Formats: sequence, structure tokens, C-alpha cells
Amino acid sequence: MTQTGNNYVKYSDAFFITASSFSDTGLVTLDTYNTWNWFGQAVIAILIFIGGLGIFALKIFIINVIFMKRKTSMSDLQLVGHERAGRDDNSTKKIIRDSIGLLLIIFILFSIALSIYFYNVDPKEISSDSSITGKYISPKGDWGTSFRYGIFHCISALNNAGFDIIGENSLMPYYHNIGLQVMFLILFIIGGVGYPAIHDFLNWIRFKVKNGRRPYRWKLFTKISVSTYLIVTVIGFTLILGFELGKNNIDSFWHQTKYGGNGAYKIWALIFTTFSSRSAGFATIPMNNLSGGSIFILTALMFIGAAPASTGGGIRTTTFGILIISIFSKMIGHPSVRAFKRKVDDEIVKMSALVFIISIIIISIIAFISISSLQSYAGDVDDTKLGFLEIMFEASSAFGTTGLSTGVTKGLNVASKIAFAILMFIGQFGISSTILFWGNKRNYSYTYDYIAEDIAIG
Repeated sequence: MTQTGNNYVKYSDAFFITASSFSDTGLVTLDTYNTWNWFGQAVIAILIFIGGLGIFALKIFIINVIFMKRKTSMSDLQLVGHERAGRDDNSTKKIIRDSIGLLLIIFILFSIALSIYFYNVDPKEISSDSSITGKYISPKGDWGTSFRYGIFHCISALNNAGFDIIGENSLMPYYHNIGLQVMFLILFIIGGVGYPAIHDFLNWIRFKVKNGRRPYRWKLFTKISVSTYLIVTVIGFTLILGFELGKNNIDSFWHQTKYGGNGAYKIWALIFTTFSSRSAGFATIPMNNLSGGSIFILTALMFIGAAPASTGGGIRTTTFGILIISIFSKMIGHPSVRAFKRKVDDEIVKMSALVFIISIIIISIIAFISISSLQSYAGDVDDTKLGFLEIMFEASSAFGTTGLSTGVTKGLNVASKIAFAILMFIGQFGISSTILFWGNKRNYSYTYDYIAEDIAIG
């Protein structure tokens, strides 16, 4: 009913792709464009849409906006707060209303824009190199296919899912189509900044309309989230560019003429890849052609991921930002962690460190399970791709719900598929909402405690 019949679909593959769709990851064991028919692709798009916007967030939005009901249970508000609204319980409904409302408007506008673009542009007109494009289905001149492409890819990009129905090589057929890539870039940046930041931005617009030039006070969440996102991305791109320029292998991405001789297309491709690694997962170049240093940086970027309460995964930008700020605060002797003339609560700092450590442990365990099981029990992964860096790249892609791959995912065995599926869900919902959620519900309080004793550490 959902398959084209071109590929044999195992139950483990169906389970894995369902998990990847709902968690907005984009890692696949089978090509989406020729394995699933239009109905199967529609099911994947619906799973991406629900998983990205959030089940409870959609419930609140439908009840309060569509059916105009104002009453919402406290349990629903707490659930949606953990899912998408962040820690601001007082304005949960406003955050959900503003964010989903804006995302739906953007979805409609960009679906139309992408459909028109797909209808008018054929990759063959710009690039005829099949080693870049791979096998793909061009929608040019077909409004039905163009609208299907436009809607599906708008859902996928806005929700940072990384799924595509173009061909076997993601967006590589459109490697030279900068305009299309810019639209994708805008979509997954908007989806990755977080619902509270979107709400804050809309509040800024309302404030400026009413108060003109008076300064607006941005939320600390928005400042840390957006600044960390941009700083990490710029540093990541700079390092990746340096690694690629320094690699002398003629088979490397930078030294291959098919990707453009003047360097402009290559620089843009690295910019797009850097932004895409934050949780989007769309690729215009093969990851295997990048240097080991670039793969390591992309692994770190995927591990950090997007903002909390967004459509992305990872440890989240605020977690990483607070950790870096706390390190510098300790180094310069500040008694507390401060950012943008505000103090960050000590409990938040402790939780950030805990999330970081637990995330590394979980990814390492999943990587160990995958690499050991692939070497011992089935799996179709080439031994040259079974290095620790490649497996960590794939595991970070799953945890960051990114979807970028070096080719390992398509050869996973059953044990590895299950392990990666668990990792994708943990990355999507976050460590604090999964692993640490049950501990948060048990807040033990003591009237007395043991005597503290000093211990030497490294």
C-alpha cells in the first residue's frame, strides 16, 4: 500500500524509517524517492510534521486557536512545556500559539515558492555530472510532482528532518542551484531557533509597532540560544574551510573540478553543510569526500544541535552556551555564571553539565554497540567505513536528529537499527525530558545531610 515494489522492505527497515521520521532525523536504510509511493511518502511527511511541531503543542494549538477553547489542563501545559515551550510555564499557550501560527504561515508560503522553483528548474540545465547528481527524478514541467516536492521538502526542511524524495543523493542534483538551497537554509534555521525565540521575536515586532524606538528587552533564552547558534556555526565553518584547504588529496572535495573551479560554489557548499549539520541533514556534497578534520567538526556540530523547544535535537545550543560561559566565569574568578547582564541559576548550570556528560556516555555506548555488532553479526557496512570516527559521526547524526551520513546507516544490522532508533528519540525529546525526567519528578528533601569533606580532583 505504501511501497513502490522497487526495494524489499524488512520490518526492521520500516521500524527504523518510522522512528527516523517521527524524530525528524532523516537517516534512512532505504532511499525514500523510489522505495515508497506517494502514499508512503505522505505518511512520512505526516510523521515529520507531528514529530517536529510536537504532539502536545499541536493539541494545545488546535484546542485554543482552531476551536477557540481557552481552558487547558495543567497536565497538558506541563507536557507541552517540556516538549516545546521551554521553562516559561506562565506563557506556554502564547508561545505555542505564536510559534505554530508563524510556522504554518511560513510553511504555506515556502511550499508555494518551492513548488514554483521545482516546476521551472531542471538540474540538468546547470549540472550534467551524474557523479554529483546520482539517480533522481526531475519534477520540471510537472505541476503535480512539483507541488508534491514543494510540500514534502518544506515540511522536511522546516522541521529539520533531512528527508527528501528527489533522488539517492539528497540535494546533490541541485548542487549548483543556490536559490533553492537558500530557501532550504531559511527554513531549517527558523525551525531550529526554538519556539520561545520565535515568540520573543513576534513580541519584539508588537513592541516596536506600539513603542517605536524604545529598546526592547530580549529574553535571556533568545540571546544565549541565537548567539551560540551563530558563533558555533561561524567557528565550525572556519575550521572546516581550513581543513579542506589544507588537504592535498586530489580526490578530496576541494580539489575536484566537478564541484566548481573558482571556489565560490565550494565555499557555499561548505557553508550550507555547516548550517545543515546543526540538525537539518540535507547534503549537497558527499560526506566521504571531506577530510577527517571536517568530519570531526561536523560530528561536534551535530552533537550540539539546535535550540531547545525547537524542531531539532542534540544537547541544544543553550546547554553548550551555558557550559562555555560557566568555564570562562570560573577561569576569571566570577562567583556566579553571568550572561548578558543576567545571572544563570546554579541549578541550570549543573543540569547543563549533567546533560553534556550523559549525552557523551549514551552516544559512546550506542557507537560501541553498533561497531561491535556490525563487526560480528551481519550488516552490510564496508570495513573501510567502520572506523570509530565514522560510527561516532553516524551516532551524533542520530542524536542530533540531523540525518547526515557517511554511508554507514544503509548497512546497519537489526541491533544497530534499534540502538540508533533509541538514540534518535532521546535526541529529539532531549536528555532532560527523557533520561532525567523521572528524576525530576522525585525531588527528595532532607532536613539534615552528611558532613561535607574535601576531595582532590584533576
